[in-house]
Amino acid sequence: QAERRAAERSAKDAVAAVQQEASAVARREDEVKAPLVVPPEERQAAARAVAELPMTRRRHETSASGGASSDSVSTEEIAEQTVMLLDMLAERLEKEQVEGSVKLLRTVLRNAMKDDPKYRQLKALNDKLWAALLQHPELCAVLEVAGFQLSEADRIRADLQEHLDGGTPPNHSKVKWLMSRLEALQTSPSTTLALRKVDLERIATFVHDGSSEGSEALAAVLEATSGWAPSEATSSQCER
Repeated sequence: QAERRAAERSAKDAVAAVQQEASAVARREDEVKAPLVVPPEERQAAARAVAELPMTRRRHETSASGGASSDSVSTEEIAEQTVMLLDMLAERLEKEQVEGSVKLLRTVLRNAMKDDPKYRQLKALNDKLWAALLQHPELCAVLEVAGFQLSEADRIRADLQEHLDGGTPPNHSKVKWLMSRLEALQTSPSTTLALRKVDLERIATFVHDGSSEGSEALAAVLEATSGWAPSEATSSQCER
């Protein structure tokens, strides 16, 4: 009986050891798969770099004037803009993170070409979309090149975020006007905006209208993205 009990204890110990090892492996896998949350300071610096690009200024000026973002932009220009933005992303993130983000970007672009409009709405409150795509200004710019746009309320939120995150004290009259305009656009009193960075950053929704012009831009960006790979220079920088 003593031998039997000893054998049973040994078997239980072996099972427990296997379970512990399996749990450790699962934790390591979760850590590897855990999305990178970029510090706000890094996102702000990346956003400024994207905003300073001539193509970004032209696109925003066109949008502000009521024109389509893809007006007077050839397929070749769209491809060049896409590659430039992806290269900027590759210079900032590690290779594995870039590959994961670009893989999801391709999936999002392919889905957006479907008839179902639900695939043409990208909400920053979605953790997966936020971690891999929408927290990165370079990829938000790629989506804009592809024809995705923020609503008026989201543009106001972005402007408000810029004022609050700027290195200089915010213009209080400008902030007050933005807040009043934003409140006028709210669908209900319960959606009043809280002045917290996480709310401002993650409340946005990118929408693609599915128009013929937007679909052409979408297809051009998808083609450029599908053929893109980090250059040796950016790859070596990511690995450092």
